[in-house]
Amino acid sequence: MLSELIQQAAAEPQVTDIILKEGDPMWVRLQGEVVRSESSKVTRDQMQTLLKKHQQHIGVPAENIQSVLEEKAGDLDFAIKVGQFRFRCNLYLTNGRRLAVAMRRLPDKAPPLAQLGLPDGYMKRLLTQSKGLLLVTGATGSGKTTTLASTVDFLNESKSAHIITLEDPVEYLLTSESCLVDQRQIGRDTNSFSNGLRAALREDPDILLIGELRDFETIKTALAAATTGHLVLGSLHTNSARQSVERLTSEFGAERRDWAHMVLSQALLGCVTQTLVPRADGKGRVLAAELMICTPDIKTAIRDGKTSAIFNHMDTGSSFGQVLLNTTLRNFVRSGVITADEALYASYDPANLRKELGLA
Repeated sequence: MLSELIQQAAAEPQVTDIILKEGDPMWVRLQGEVVRSESSKVTRDQMQTLLKKHQQHIGVPAENIQSVLEEKAGDLDFAIKVGQFRFRCNLYLTNGRRLAVAMRRLPDKAPPLAQLGLPDGYMKRLLTQSKGLLLVTGATGSGKTTTLASTVDFLNESKSAHIITLEDPVEYLLTSESCLVDQRQIGRDTNSFSNGLRAALREDPDILLIGELRDFETIKTALAAATTGHLVLGSLHTNSARQSVERLTSEFGAERRDWAHMVLSQALLGCVTQTLVPRADGKGRVLAAELMICTPDIKTAIRDGKTSAIFNHMDTGSSFGQVLLNTTLRNFVRSGVITADEALYASYDPANLRKELGLA
């Protein structure tokens, strides 16, 4: 059975991903390289059986998946559990409408927040707040989902509140501890982030996690929630604090841009931007982060639309907990954790980093 083959592959500690493609044997990513397994070719019937078994978690009946894939530009995200292993999956069409699914193995539990390597101010200054907007940003694959899940776990153990998450898909399963936790998956429990967020505001939440602030309606509603007594956590695909502010306000038309700057200056608590950088010893990757804490000076810069001033306030604001990405990268290079080449590649300001490292 296909489920048994998946479990056998996932039991190998060095396997991180499994790729199933109709008409091909199973492929796995082993120690970073994609290799062909010795299994027989995966059939459409096997794929359909697997999908039907997990259709409740996919949010689409198995018999409708082909048409849904065609309507959604050819792919569908979801998370499932096969045996004892959980996977984040992307189902897609390939090679003449053959079914394929890429499966990323998920840890059972998010790591403790204190072990991620985030700047101290994230926990000590930002997570002590009870209302406002907190952003976790970075490129795809930078660990945003893990940071958000670890953050919710931390809040779940340290506060007494109602937490509602909107995720696409749900990757880490959270259990209620000192907080009541509701996890809602897009496509399964609600049809979009914007509709799910509007509904969540009627469900007596204290803390809201939005997997991605991806459109105008979601951003507008998140800002409204953050300014009316809720703690809102959200993610963006941006590479710096300044870029994050500009990305949010750019969703508003010119006639509402000043209003967006004003509301964001009131709502935003801070922004952590992260990337994962290969270690110099070849043993995995290390999280390098930038942290912006919204001090009065930064709030004024956001309100006035002077986003170029954010960098300068962060550069001179280490006593307030501000941390620039280049500072983190420079410290890692000097301590031998990463190489200078990797640091320069990870930086959004490599020219200045080169000077800081004495390479200019």
